[in-house]
Amino acid sequence: LAMGDRLVDFAHDEVDLAIRYGPGHYPGCETCHLMDEVIFPVISPDLLASGPPINTPDDILKYTLLHDIMPEDWNKWFSQAGVSNPGIAGSLSIEHSYLVIQAAVAGQGIALGRSVLVADQIASGHLVRLLDISLPASYAYYMVGPPTIWNRPKIKIFRDWIMEQIAESK
Repeated sequence: LAMGDRLVDFAHDEVDLAIRYGPGHYPGCETCHLMDEVIFPVISPDLLASGPPINTPDDILKYTLLHDIMPEDWNKWFSQAGVSNPGIAGSLSIEHSYLVIQAAVAGQGIALGRSVLVADQIASGHLVRLLDISLPASYAYYMVGPPTIWNRPKIKIFRDWIMEQIAESK
C-alpha cells in the first residue's frame, strides 16, 4: 500500500491497482467507479456555540472560510445556496483536504467538507454539518489499473472486496 499525490506509473512502479480521486478518464487504464461524494459546510461544535448563529447561507460569511486548492468550490456552493457574489477573499487556503478538515476540527473556521472525508468526524461529533445544502463534487473515486491485469483472479477478488466495503459503509 503506497499513498501519495503522484500518479502511479503502472509500467514502472510495482503497483497493481490505484485508487484515484479525479474525473474518471485515465488513458490506457481500466477503471471501476467506486463512489461519488457531495460537498457541504462543516464546523466544530465549539466554534458554532461561541460564534454568531448560522441560520442562512449568508451567515456563513461571518466566519473564516477554509478551503483546499479548489477555492472555487465555495463560490459554487454559495451559488447553489442562492447567494450571489459572496466575497470569499478573506478565506484561508490550505493545500490538502485532510488538513482543511483538521483546521475545521480545531475551530479555525468553516470548511467545505467532502462527504467521504468528513463522515467519521461528523459521526464522532468533532464536526457538525451546517444547513442542508449539498454540492455534487466535480470528481469521484475510481479504482484504476492496467488492462493486462484487470481480469486476474486476485484483482477481481480485491475489486469485489472493495465494492463490498463501500456498500457496507453506506
